[in-house]
Amino acid sequence: MERLKQHEAKTQILLPGQVSYNKHIQYVKACDIAVSPALMENFSMAIVEAASLGLPVVAFKRGGNADIIDDGENGFLVGGLDVDAMARRSAEILNSPELSKQKRQTEKYTRTKFATEKVLDQYLRVLVPQWSQSG
Repeated sequence: MERLKQHEAKTQILLPGQVSYNKHIQYVKACDIAVSPALMENFSMAIVEAASLGLPVVAFKRGGNADIIDDGENGFLVGGLDVDAMARRSAEILNSPELSKQKRQTEKYTRTKFATEKVLDQYLRVLVPQWSQSG
């Protein structure tokens, strides 16, 4: 965490509590990256939402995070509970001259990977076993 403390003074960390959906999206869109320190989530919608809005996500390689984050494509996974690695990777992204490009790549990759036309049939096959595209 010391590495994040050394980041430029313009860096802001916001913990607003419960806000409206629109305000939530405004806050997320104003960010440059997302950091998810969650340890037990199977499939984090917060990670999907952040990456879909173009925020590279830094998360632990635990739970379902690897199902969402393709390391280097729409975010970065760090091992175990290595908080120092998470802070280092976050600082590297924030200081990268390629941040704008990474944000565009993150949004495009995530929106393609989780596009409705790709995942809807997969969901229906799980939820409604007799489901098929033909009817």
